[in-house]
Amino acid sequence: MKKIFLDTGYDDDFLLFGIVSQEIPHRMSWLINKHLGYQFASDDDLVIYSGEGIQQFHHRYYYTDEINHLSFYLLQNRDESLLLMNELRNIDYFIIIKGGLEFFEKTTFTRLIQSIPEVQLISELQHKHLKQRQHLNF
Repeated sequence: MKKIFLDTGYDDDFLLFGIVSQEIPHRMSWLINKHLGYQFASDDDLVIYSGEGIQQFHHRYYYTDEINHLSFYLLQNRDESLLLMNELRNIDYFIIIKGGLEFFEKTTFTRLIQSIPEVQLISELQHKHLKQRQHLNF
């Protein structure tokens, strides 16, 4: 019998960082802009529809580094009491980085984010093993 494989179209060529911070989304964006010199701007909310008719709205911010060919997304994990990624319930925000990753300095980026006083923790996450990783494909 011939096997058929389903291509889900999941783009897994990106870096994922988790941030723990009690700041509200627009303040978190502002803090990163202030400390790193980025220009995150509000993007359309990420809307997740569940089978029970429940909608989740997660704030999303976007920044493009045209010099280094990188795209950054700051994404809220919590919508009131609902989580974007249930298995990462301790994480408040995700930063997704796409583009020219071969020149991106992860340790420098992590150190700069950690230097923000309102950030309690930043950690690189292995997104290939997450059950709900399709929520990160936009």
